[in-house]
Amino acid sequence: MKYGHMADGLAVQSTNVDGRKNGVSTVGWVNRYHAQNARRLNDGTKKYRADHFVTNVQNDSAVQTKVVLAEKEEYEKLIRKKGGE
Repeated sequence: MKYGHMADGLAVQSTNVDGRKNGVSTVGWVNRYHAQNARRLNDGTKKYRADHFVTNVQNDSAVQTKVVLAEKEEYEKLIRKKGGE
């Protein structure tokens, strides 16, 4: 599978990086070269100034709030499924 742009090559899996289903999702690039380029863009190199686009999203309080609310919703689904209230 080929992807022309980094944004087109994002993949989401509903497990952690070890493949375990524990409520954590993993997002990354299918193409390892895109992943390497994203790391260079985020962290910078001798030739490129870092723009911290991944770090900025991870540290954004609005994003963190949405993540916590999504986690809460999924957790409540699990509790209801198990017969809890």
